[in-house]
Amino acid sequence: MMGQRFRLEVEPAMGSLNFVTMQADLRRYFRMKPFTLAGRALHVGRWGVDGSDGRLGRMYLGMPQLVRGYQNTSFDARIECQSPAAQTGFFNCPVIEQLIGSRIAVGNIELRLPLIGGIGVISAPGAPPVEIGAFYDVGKAWSTTGDPNCQGQPCSFGDRDWVASAGLLVRANLFGFAIGEIDFVRPFGRPDKNWMWQFSLSGAGF
Repeated sequence: MMGQRFRLEVEPAMGSLNFVTMQADLRRYFRMKPFTLAGRALHVGRWGVDGSDGRLGRMYLGMPQLVRGYQNTSFDARIECQSPAAQTGFFNCPVIEQLIGSRIAVGNIELRLPLIGGIGVISAPGAPPVEIGAFYDVGKAWSTTGDPNCQGQPCSFGDRDWVASAGLLVRANLFGFAIGEIDFVRPFGRPDKNWMWQFSLSGAGF
């Protein structure tokens, strides 16, 4: 609701593959009763000589907790992927490929209004908190040149475009078990996709 928190983490891996996983997560909350303006800047990446080795899994920027509107299950290969291989079930779709890499950078901003709960506009102490709001997400995923998972496509930082989305949200605490969120979102990096609904469950919001 207010204040700030940050996390800085450096985790080396040494052996047959040598790289360092780095994470920087900064969050700031500005309370403007009854609203809260929440912002986050996040970077997670594998750095070092083997950070983009093809034997390591890739990060996906389109997770609902990162940049909304790009869930992999929401893509229609027949419409959004121009490659014939993608339309027959093979992974070769530029609009999805730009969301995959060994490093990601994300920025989010939300204007939140507590709707129901102990401090909600509708006071209901003991009820699961519910909030509504508006958001803007932006992010980029990239790898080093020569990453075998790039499949011959440009994937370094300078080659990739930032992707973004904006929309409205309803978020509820499901009795401490999970955070449920319904978004009405417009992904600007998907020219063949207009406004869409998205539902997600997570362990915690940002």
